[in-house]
Amino acid sequence: MAEFIQISVDGLVVGTIYGLIALGFSIVFRVTGAISLAQGGFVVASALMGFTFTHMLGMPAYVGLPVAVVLTTIFGTVLGAFTFVPALGRLSNSNVLMITVGMLTLLEGLSFILWGSQPYAPPPFSGREPVSIGNVHIPTQDFWVLATVVVVLAGLWYLVEYTRLGRALRACSENPMAASLVGVDVTRVTVLREVAPVVWTVF
Repeated sequence: MAEFIQISVDGLVVGTIYGLIALGFSIVFRVTGAISLAQGGFVVASALMGFTFTHMLGMPAYVGLPVAVVLTTIFGTVLGAFTFVPALGRLSNSNVLMITVGMLTLLEGLSFILWGSQPYAPPPFSGREPVSIGNVHIPTQDFWVLATVVVVLAGLWYLVEYTRLGRALRACSENPMAASLVGVDVTRVTVLREVAPVVWTVF
């Protein structure tokens, strides 16, 4: 029984991470009608930059990780504005998909050049000693992951439901042409929804 609970807890934590990444794919698809395979590359690049800032350059985690996310978001915004977004109105979804494959290949190549192919494993934020509940041992990092997922989902829900930007995002998801007619900058919103998933999936 303890082994079943242990596997279930580990699966829950991993599942929440994949769930956030899937949410990013879903948001991009809802507003653009296209799948962006480049999102995983942005997540990996941001994580590697965060590792570099915190463990190679000695920055505190609360400084290095946000800096990595900001830099990745800026790079993703520029790359998306010149590739993904212009292609949406000119190419078919299959061709747009191939463009995102090219973006992913670019990100993978840059990652290999800058960081190599060896794995990186930063130490847990709260130490390596797990929390033991009977015969079930839960790494302290799992609590950080679950808490972050709750905060990110709550923040996303509030953004979409109660802010002007959220209303613009929903309008572009439902009918981009109608949204543009009432003054929404569809191009800007599309770029935002292409790169914004990086922010919550990295954390």
